[in-house]
Amino acid sequence: MSKSAFKPISPVLFSPFCLFLRTAVCFLLFFVLALAPSNVFSQLLDQDTYDQLIRTLEPVEATVVSVSEDGSITLSYEPGCDIHQGDLFTVYERGRPVSDPETGQKLGFLRRPIALVQVASVKKSSCRCRVLTSKSPVLSGFSAIRYEDVKAFFTSRTDHAAAVRLRKRLMRDLPYIVWAREGSRGTQAKNALTFVLEARRLDLYGPGKRLLRSFPLSMPVAEKPEQPKRHIAKPAGSIPPVSFNPTGLRWKKARPLGLLSAGALQVMVFDLAGDGDLQTIYLTNTGLYVYPFRDHGVMAAYRFQGPGVPQGFSCCSGMVVLNILMPGIGMRSVLLRYTGSQLVTVQDDINLWLSFVDRDGDGVAESLLAQGFGLETGFAHDVYLAEPDAGGIYYRGRLNLPALFNVTRSLWCDLNGNGKPELVTLVSKHELRIYESGNLLSTIDLKLLPGDVPSQFTRLISFDVNGDGRREVIFGGSNGPEGHGRILALFWSGARYSVSTVSLSVKGSICGLSFDGKGRLLAAVVRQDEKERRQTLLYLLE
Repeated sequence: MSKSAFKPISPVLFSPFCLFLRTAVCFLLFFVLALAPSNVFSQLLDQDTYDQLIRTLEPVEATVVSVSEDGSITLSYEPGCDIHQGDLFTVYERGRPVSDPETGQKLGFLRRPIALVQVASVKKSSCRCRVLTSKSPVLSGFSAIRYEDVKAFFTSRTDHAAAVRLRKRLMRDLPYIVWAREGSRGTQAKNALTFVLEARRLDLYGPGKRLLRSFPLSMPVAEKPEQPKRHIAKPAGSIPPVSFNPTGLRWKKARPLGLLSAGALQVMVFDLAGDGDLQTIYLTNTGLYVYPFRDHGVMAAYRFQGPGVPQGFSCCSGMVVLNILMPGIGMRSVLLRYTGSQLVTVQDDINLWLSFVDRDGDGVAESLLAQGFGLETGFAHDVYLAEPDAGGIYYRGRLNLPALFNVTRSLWCDLNGNGKPELVTLVSKHELRIYESGNLLSTIDLKLLPGDVPSQFTRLISFDVNGDGRREVIFGGSNGPEGHGRILALFWSGARYSVSTVSLSVKGSICGLSFDGKGRLLAAVVRQDEKERRQTLLYLLE
């Protein structure tokens, strides 16, 4: 090694002046970073957007000036206050007086929150509000403060570091809001605020999970890497057998295939990748999961966060639509693309019911239908033929369909063999209707069937159940996970339509029926175990 490889360190570097200078520089850098969080934070929200967010939620003092006969109240405040429809005010009544312990001088009064109200309409210096919660009557003269003592949740679909950084900043700058502990879900409080950090925006939801504001991020944030817990276990001897009525049916027995350690809302076995291999797709309250059928390969997942309640999903080759209902408000449905290893969001926050359906009666759900949301029944009359691709959903035209049509509980199937597929739809909890060319052919009341009256049903699927060369419509009917479920089939008997039970009652709720491509039926059943934990059992009928 040459002599120049290591050079002696100059003692000047350790002189008191150099040590002092280096310490001062380090302290100065730390001081600048501490006082300039906006520079670091600008990776998420630029300063103008963040200031707008804070102004949107800053306290505004108001006074109750009147209470109407319908229960609504009117607040007055200083002109020029930036009040918006959907803002929340906490109303306070005056409590006991507070005095100086030494002088006895009255310092003021304690205040007690008694009501939470939401702004319905805004004028220059007043607003009309509806009462969300109230512990005692609201009277004129009571004080109110915007967003004071309002509970807030923070959830995220992005990487953990970005979410933690934003949450801490909001907690620091909005200290008058009551922040739920980290990891709490916004669905736990009906009248709370919910902040949802998406990949490209920060959404703010109010009571009823209504979107109040949306703030764009200055740069996209990476979505949180998904490492879902595998729910599938190997078949266990404790899985009970299921007895099926063999009369006139192809399936003579059922054997257990596997066990989900979670209660699924819906289960489907389908060739989602379009490569000839089956995947098991199941939906829980926490997400949508896809994994190879009877194989421990790569699992894909879409974790559900934010407002709303998942209702169900449907598939075609490479695509999944997930319906998420915000009760009384609308939909925030999602279009997902399956790549074989992950579920990628193509389009979200779609205010329509979405469903892949079979419109030509060949048993393959090839058409995407989009139906509007209706406040009375949940389903509006407007139904559109849609086309999904890598850029989102495109609408091709409105369809003329019968009243009370439900896009998630309908299919087309040539039951009578005349070459014209009939439209079969569940229009209510117990009523099945059959149409052909727009004409109502038959109405069947499922409550008249013998046995337990089902309160919920699976999606309709079609298959030649009895081997007569024509397809029948089959579906599962259940009365809850603690009750019993059974498989039903809609037949054409040569002169009329009829529904028959094709399986004996099984303990639990049937949450999905599928075919494996070999003429065998797969049935998923949700039930409670001996410790009252929900689990999902998968059976193969052959």
